Amino acid sequence: MTNMILKKIIIFFNIFNFLLSTDYIIITTNDLKDSATNIIDVYSDPSKTYFLNMELALFDTMSMTINDFLDNKILEDSNLKYLLIIGDENDIPSPTKTVSCGNGQDEYPSDDFFSSINQSSPPRLATGRVPTSNPSKALEYSLKLKDYLQSPSYGAWKSKVLLISDDEIKNNSSLQSEIQHTIYSDSIYQKISDITFAKTLYGPMYEAEYSGSERRLPTLTDDIINYLNSGAAIINYIGHGDPETWAAEHIIDKDRDINIIDIPDSKLPIWVAGTCYFGRYDNVDSMSESLLLETNGAIAILGATRSISKAINKKFLDNFYGDIRQHILGGEGLIRLGDLFINSKNYLYNSHSSNFHYTSNCDGGYLYDILGDPAIPIPLAKLDNSIIEYSDNVTLLESYELEPTSIMNNYQFIQILDEEPKIELNYTDGDNELNYLFNYSPNIIYQNNFEGSTCYIPPIDLVSNEYIQIKFYQQQINNHITSSGPIYIQTSNDFINDQSGPTIDFYSNENQITSNSIVSKNDTISIVISDQIGVNTSENIGHATRYWFNNESDYINVNPEDCSYTVSCNNLLCKIGAPIDFNGCNTLYVESWDNANNKTLDSLRINIIEKSSEVYNLFNFPNPFSERTFFTFQIQNNESNLVKTKIKIYSQDGILLMTLTDESNENFISIEWDGNDTNSNLLPNGTYIYTVDIKMNEKSINSTGKLSIIR
Repeated sequence: MTNMILKKIIIFFNIFNFLLSTDYIIITTNDLKDSATNIIDVYSDPSKTYFLNMELALFDTMSMTINDFLDNKILEDSNLKYLLIIGDENDIPSPTKTVSCGNGQDEYPSDDFFSSINQSSPPRLATGRVPTSNPSKALEYSLKLKDYLQSPSYGAWKSKVLLISDDEIKNNSSLQSEIQHTIYSDSIYQKISDITFAKTLYGPMYEAEYSGSERRLPTLTDDIINYLNSGAAIINYIGHGDPETWAAEHIIDKDRDINIIDIPDSKLPIWVAGTCYFGRYDNVDSMSESLLLETNGAIAILGATRSISKAINKKFLDNFYGDIRQHILGGEGLIRLGDLFINSKNYLYNSHSSNFHYTSNCDGGYLYDILGDPAIPIPLAKLDNSIIEYSDNVTLLESYELEPTSIMNNYQFIQILDEEPKIELNYTDGDNELNYLFNYSPNIIYQNNFEGSTCYIPPIDLVSNEYIQIKFYQQQINNHITSSGPIYIQTSNDFINDQSGPTIDFYSNENQITSNSIVSKNDTISIVISDQIGVNTSENIGHATRYWFNNESDYINVNPEDCSYTVSCNNLLCKIGAPIDFNGCNTLYVESWDNANNKTLDSLRINIIEKSSEVYNLFNFPNPFSERTFFTFQIQNNESNLVKTKIKIYSQDGILLMTLTDESNENFISIEWDGNDTNSNLLPNGTYIYTVDIKMNEKSINSTGKLSIIR
């Protein structure tokens, strides 16, 4: 047990008055208190659903032990539930326990022991730790948590759980033993697949590659990272591991992967790992620490500090996800990570033999810990089947309207899933023939984010399916999701004559661009895909919209969550990655499919430049024109500077006919002309000359062009 002693420097942060009971205590050092006060500020807003009464305790002199301090606080305050330690094992050492394992004894640290009774029972507080002594790293985590809670990123990612399992191969281990990882993952899938979107990434589903004696699963690694980078609420792994890797095949590797895990827009997952050592933070530089303390890795982590058995993993995680299921089906409010954590520990303690207690066993439940905030809400949506109604059957390639009972102005999302497949794996293990039937994630056939009402068009890819499922997500104060029962498919022959692929238009910073347009690095590039029978977004069936610059082997699939339908189900707007790694002239290729599986491959030649305050894409459109035309141009990196524009229109004889002036501080400038001269007389058909004079930042830019009037 640590000899760390408490000086009674207790700072209360209560919204109402000092008589309010404390829900959450943060213990840290004076050097790290800025990160603690940030977290307190986040939770101390009573208008937020995640509001908690907070208390900060600083320990820098000898007064009482942490255990004694917490014993007193728990006796005083029946509402106290959460404890966060900010500091590494040297700042605030965890209490340790000597446990007999095998032929010897080992010292096991656990933050559970700060609030357990004599280290012989589960903790009374859900305890997390930010394991760093670096003030800037601690502060960075607190800011990440603030963004996660106060500036949430909308999207279906909040109802996505990634389920990953080790494969069936390990030296000196039986097939029957190794396949348990997938069997246990499948049991989780069965618990949650009807209340959220569970994506299965099972090791046995992937083909191994060999380099000498090394066995790897690179496609599984790629899939994990791609799904992570698109956002997920929880990532769950069951299998072998150590502080730096998952599985003997290194399906996730700290040194190799930590820099390419780049999750944007606060779509950070909670990592849950039923494996050995993944939650270790003492005397190692672990992958968990890196994920937690990097900007774009994890918001919290639940794992074991030392070696843990498959049996304990299964029992702990079964209860963890069973508890989630009860919360979601019960329509309860916030589900906090710490509450699930404590309930699972109590389950191990109360429901099993002494092997699962905290008193003697070397892989007991005390080995599980939380890195990060224990009070963080689980983002999974509540199930609410009242928010939308579904038809009983659908016909392929027909449009169907969906009208939520309560239309939200911020974010709504729909997914269409095909039938839930079953995959049978057959093995021979010695004289035993083993057959396992696993559930596998249904394919996402259609996705659409929108405001107000929406529609969907079932694609021809569903022709071999009996039914579909629809999941509808709605962002409210608390997330809501509704899920349809089976909706049966009817086929039609009316679509067989459609043989034309979609049309593709290109935009930069919301302005349409054509070949040889100038695009700056970090510009937002968008594409609008249009087709009368809708756009196919079924990535898992090979009909994803994808793009690449110059070389097809470097293609990127467009994330459907980066797309939205405009006007109708026939026009899909997608944002694609900005060309930050290219200079000069490059060709952008986009490939897309319609719902009848007609493909279009389009390309655009663009000139990619460094960020600068330059004028480009200057022209009038339409040209020729009859009633009106627009002189347009773009200013690259105009930071609210005033742009003065003068346009003079001349006859071919050089007679000045009209002068147009404009002042603007926008990046895109459009000046309309109705074809009249200075005296409001309609100019006759013919060709005219115009000059453009642009003044900005004491810089003058001049250009000349021709236009035609045809009425």
